Amino acid sequence: MGSPARRLLPYLWALAITCVGVAARVPLVPRLGVELPFITLFPAVFVVAYLFGLGPTVLATVLSLMAALDLFLAPRLSLSLNTPVGQLGALLFGLTGVGTGWLGELRLRAHRLAERSAAEAKAEAARAEAETLRAEEEAARAEEETLRAEEETVRAERESLRAAQEAERVERILQSIADAFVAVDRGWLITYVNEPAAALTGGRPSDFVGRKLWEAFPESEHGPFGPMYRRAMAGQQVTRGQGYYAPVDKWLQVTAYPSAEGLSIVAQDVTDRVRAHEATERLAAIVASSEDAIVGKSLDGTVTSWNAAAERIFGYSAEEMVGRSIFTLIPPELHDLERDALRRVARGEPGEFSETERIRSDGRRIKIALSVSPIRDTTGQVVGASSIKRDIAEEKRVEAALAVATARSSDLDQALDAAQALVRDLDDRILHWTEGAARLYGWSAAEANPRGAAEPGTLGGRGDPRGQGWPPAAHLQPVGAAAGLGR
Repeated sequence: MGSPARRLLPYLWALAITCVGVAARVPLVPRLGVELPFITLFPAVFVVAYLFGLGPTVLATVLSLMAALDLFLAPRLSLSLNTPVGQLGALLFGLTGVGTGWLGELRLRAHRLAERSAAEAKAEAARAEAETLRAEEEAARAEEETLRAEEETVRAERESLRAAQEAERVERILQSIADAFVAVDRGWLITYVNEPAAALTGGRPSDFVGRKLWEAFPESEHGPFGPMYRRAMAGQQVTRGQGYYAPVDKWLQVTAYPSAEGLSIVAQDVTDRVRAHEATERLAAIVASSEDAIVGKSLDGTVTSWNAAAERIFGYSAEEMVGRSIFTLIPPELHDLERDALRRVARGEPGEFSETERIRSDGRRIKIALSVSPIRDTTGQVVGASSIKRDIAEEKRVEAALAVATARSSDLDQALDAAQALVRDLDDRILHWTEGAARLYGWSAAEANPRGAAEPGTLGGRGDPRGQGWPPAAHLQPVGAAAGLGR
């Protein structure tokens, strides 16, 4: 943009800002009328003065006065003033605008002067810095020439020291890691072994360096790791594997890193992780195959796990119940008891065994035996509850049937006692002797069956308490009044 255009640009901005001020005053006419005609025009003049100085401010002031005279002062739509107040206001606005413009001009001039001074100071500083650098470069060049020979002399020593330090650092790192580390060359000769790797066979690192890998670790050649090492060496790609290493009874996760020099082998002991996984799988299998419903839930009652027995007992699938509230299964009148149980579990109190009711998916109520216990995380914090539920409807039916049978048996015993009956088998052995039979024949149950209830007595056999042989059962005779009745 040319110089005339740059000089014109502030005036164009002044015109635009004045138009904004006028446009902002127009919507206020219905409320303010001719009052405060310069309320939006003075800020516009101030902005122009602050940004562009005196000339554009004078233009903005003149344009604002013309707009106010024409649009916001009585009489409107004319450029005349008929009131002393309006005239004084216009005069003050004009003087204030010019004064503000002059202050803005002074600010801009001071700003430009400061920028020029800063630029000149910066240029002087740069010039001085360049002179200083030039002098330093000359001095450094001379010094470099002097020191170059010395540097050439000590460079080899430095490189040697650096290599030794790097080797020592790597040695410390490899010795400090808990994983086993073995390095072999392309001929399978061991070049490095750290302490954890040597401990796999109960030796020291110095016992392995220079030996063949398959000789130092014989189980590796034909075990799960040998083929993996060969693939890594042949294919020059990282290989990983996990397997059981019998000599130390451990599960190892091994990674083989190939390089131009050979192979770097890192073995990590994952025995605890593998066994924990196996234990978790066993527990999962126990839960899945249990005949009892085992349900996990959060402390707010949201179901988090649901086994197959729970599906069978309650009729809901795991997909239907996981994420839903356990109160889906609980009759409304038992909701408060469940909330109390969850609060006790949250406090870590031991679970209780109880018999209660639950609702199946078909709406039928069933009797269950219930025990609830807390679920804790690795820090011991209670994070949920586990409940074991067993359908005891069949048990209740059996108990009821047994109670009925017991009552019937008692009634039958009373009836047999009243009927003066005895029971014998085909070999004439007495199997049951009632109180009525004792009254009828004059012999107690112990006398009629002297060997006890476990072994039936035999009429006419040994063991007669009266010292006389037992008559055959067919010839038993009533005594007393019963005998008279019998005749």
